[in-house]
Amino acid sequence: MGGRIPSPPRRCTVRCPKCAKRAEFSSAYRFFKNPNASIHPMGLKFSYGSVAVRMPKKLSWKSSRNPTLQAQRTWGPGEPWGIATCGACGFAGPHKLKWPKDAYYRGTVGGKTLFAPDREFLVRLLRLIEHQKSPSNRNSPDLRAVPRIFFLKKNHDAMIKTLNRLLEL
Repeated sequence: MGGRIPSPPRRCTVRCPKCAKRAEFSSAYRFFKNPNASIHPMGLKFSYGSVAVRMPKKLSWKSSRNPTLQAQRTWGPGEPWGIATCGACGFAGPHKLKWPKDAYYRGTVGGKTLFAPDREFLVRLLRLIEHQKSPSNRNSPDLRAVPRIFFLKKNHDAMIKTLNRLLEL
């Protein structure tokens, strides 16, 4: 969103690394804190948890001498690996998500940039803005992360215009 950079989403709409059109991104790995969690045969178990590798043929887990560092690189606030799939050019391959730089849905209002992970998020945000709900009435964690500047009365019309433009993409 604007200001504080949000954590990268596990699934989101990004710009295709090949043609820059709309592509879907899905994280390649899922971390479970429970080391006894049932995981895919291609997954890994550590003393502090386990890792499920979602698409082992496209993007395998790269073993590291220090699995803690590997896990932090994958799920931390950094840049997670996943698979980008583009319907326009047919690209389907590994992609290192650079969030929010890779966000397909982005717009500027009141001097701040709004980053939306997907179209569904934009629709929910537009409904909230149209009904002029206050930021404290936002009932989902991702909408609560939207900075207050986007809910200011002076930005109301610009937000509706920006959100409608993004929904046309």
